Amino acid sequence: MIFMNEKSVKPEAPVSLRRGEKCSWLCLRADSSEEVIDKLGLKQPRVCGWSSAADSEAPGIFVSPVLDGYVLVVDWKADVRESVRKPLDETARSFSELQFFSFESRFDAYEWARYINGKLVRAYGFCGEMLSFLADVGELTSEELELGFDKFPKRGESFDPVTFIPPLEKDLFNLAAAWGIDTSFTRKTYPESTGFLCDI
Repeated sequence: MIFMNEKSVKPEAPVSLRRGEKCSWLCLRADSSEEVIDKLGLKQPRVCGWSSAADSEAPGIFVSPVLDGYVLVVDWKADVRESVRKPLDETARSFSELQFFSFESRFDAYEWARYINGKLVRAYGFCGEMLSFLADVGELTSEELELGFDKFPKRGESFDPVTFIPPLEKDLFNLAAAWGIDTSFTRKTYPESTGFLCDI
């Protein structure tokens, strides 16, 4: 694999990868960025700094360096709904652990999923604007329970559309931190580094 060399890109501390009013990312157990790029079939990797990757206009998929045993893949499009979840299921088979997170704040839509050894153990998605479930698969994880996620609507149970408590953006980032990596980068300091911006 040939990586385009851009010596002008300086290592920097990770910054929040929130891209505008919507964002999605994978958090993958992996030994290197190169492993992830290869397994995902990404093309034309070029060195990229964190601040450039956080730009909502950044043209491509950002693959982070290894952080505590995980590699982040930012702006990876996927869906937790069962009818269109097959691509995510297939991707998960290549990694011992895969986490997926997504939000679109204008629709109050939030999704998360976790796979262990290719098996889906938890998926949840809810659209507040439509008051509809995108997914609710598996038991709540211990981390979700500790964060109070049992207060959110559950599929198959009625809820009051006026007083119900929906997931919020902060809940998504709190869960990401509890499961693996805090993608707001407010809880832990990491060494300065660079990642790769890639094409699909």
